[in-house]
Amino acid sequence: MRYFKKILDEFTTWKWIFFIMLLFPYGGGIRLDVAAQAHLHQVSFNKWDIILVFLSDFTLIFYLILPFWLFFSSHLIIKEWEYTLLIRVRSFPGWMLHTIISISPVLLVFQTLWILISFLVTISIPYESSWSALASIDSPMNYLIFPLQQTGLSPWCIFFMQTALLSLFLIMLHVIMAALYVIVPQVRAIAAMSVFLFAGIIISLKIFPRIFPPDFIWSQVENYIIISCAYYSFGSALPAFLVSALLIICCVLLVILWQHI
Repeated sequence: MRYFKKILDEFTTWKWIFFIMLLFPYGGGIRLDVAAQAHLHQVSFNKWDIILVFLSDFTLIFYLILPFWLFFSSHLIIKEWEYTLLIRVRSFPGWMLHTIISISPVLLVFQTLWILISFLVTISIPYESSWSALASIDSPMNYLIFPLQQTGLSPWCIFFMQTALLSLFLIMLHVIMAALYVIVPQVRAIAAMSVFLFAGIIISLKIFPRIFPPDFIWSQVENYIIISCAYYSFGSALPAFLVSALLIICCVLLVILWQHI
């Protein structure tokens, strides 16, 4: 009941007004782009062509969601670093779990709003439980949907997988920063880590493809965030989930080791 109240309280915070005001016109722009692409190829499209592109948009994820998440994650970590709380949870891994639970309402609210808006911007677009004719066209403008259509999975399945993959990646970033704060409990350290993570992700997105050969897929951070990139690179979504989960486990083990030194 207390956790449910936290979620309701999170819905009423001011930051989501800005989020909604930004997402609605952005989603509308994606709808226009998809409609123009379908008109160009003279094929039909449905809600999934818009929803899945909206939830996998590079610009939205890398330049809005990531800095937003890093800021609020680091702010919560600093706020929750209290010795009375550390005594109550009895261990640093327990404290890390506490911070994950504390930030989960933010993750839940933003994902809920994003999904809700993605459906709202597709009002009047035909709904189908299967892929559209547009999804089967291999073109540069259709690079997000075409690999998904080839998986043989339903759009609903891909929808849930994309939401889960992004959520797992964001939790991984939070765990990395929480582990660092356990080892170096200084505001400057976590601020530097936030900047480092954001800069590193952007460098991986923009510069690594020019440095490393195309088959060096493990260096491409988008493969661990966007489900279509994971399928295009790995042929499966499993490696993307496993890498993020493995990094979370490594961070927890590092903190456990640090605690016993």
